[in-house]
Amino acid sequence: MSFYTPLPQDEELDKPRDSIILCECKQTKSDGSYWTGKPARWAVLAFIASITCTLLNLSFLLLQKENLSNNIKSSRIRLENPSSYIGLDKVVHNTTSPPVPPKPISAWPDFAEQIAESSPSMVLHQVDRHFTYFGTAYPTDRKFRIALDVSTVVQFRVRDFGMEKCTLTLSMGIAPPPTSGHHHGRSLSESAMATGSIDVWQLDQAHRLDPEHLSWNNRPSRRHLFATWDLAEMQGQPTASFRTTEFLCPSTEILTFELACAAGNPSCHLEFAQPREQPHSALFLIQRSSLY
Repeated sequence: MSFYTPLPQDEELDKPRDSIILCECKQTKSDGSYWTGKPARWAVLAFIASITCTLLNLSFLLLQKENLSNNIKSSRIRLENPSSYIGLDKVVHNTTSPPVPPKPISAWPDFAEQIAESSPSMVLHQVDRHFTYFGTAYPTDRKFRIALDVSTVVQFRVRDFGMEKCTLTLSMGIAPPPTSGHHHGRSLSESAMATGSIDVWQLDQAHRLDPEHLSWNNRPSRRHLFATWDLAEMQGQPTASFRTTEFLCPSTEILTFELACAAGNPSCHLEFAQPREQPHSALFLIQRSSLY
């Protein structure tokens, strides 16, 4: 229902506008009752509601984006390594001539990160890239450090077909002289960077690890002790090599190991950097033919 408001007469036009009283409009509800409309208040409430909904939607979208990014990254890390040698195991070998086994090959670690028992939740991720004026550079060096409260987790991917007899090897020796142009510093024995005994554990991890989330708290569990290397054997020697026993390693499989100080060995310490080209110390996987 609406009410008629008479227009002001000529004598009322001279009065101030503030003296003109405007009535409040009333509308009829479905039940026959009335309510007084106040547009200003409802406009403010609608504005607040729209802002609140917008903020909630943005928060939801950001949360979904972060979860999606983490899921994609986790899925990418857990991608299987399909074999590219399908059917080669069914090929009939030539029996008229004796087989010639291929030479052994070496595989470098794809992953090498440290974890610290003294800082169980800390991620000791190595910086694997840096920015230069000509683009982003991804160094291939791997750093190894084993101490009383620090161990190193490494991962290898078994490569090639029919090379499924593996041996994990640690080789340490004297660096080339400075005049050769490939000087990487003194040997570990000379710089007292290798002491005590270290344990080599195989870990229960068949997928690639995420270096940005690996810590002592979420490290893979130890499956069994692979070997114990006594670094004292290299004292006074220019070179030294330590090997595990040979084991089967299916092609494309991810192998995960942990190098840690042996129990009851407080003087244990091993630290070195492993560049791709001409390293003077290196941890690598030797693969031999399993076909012959």
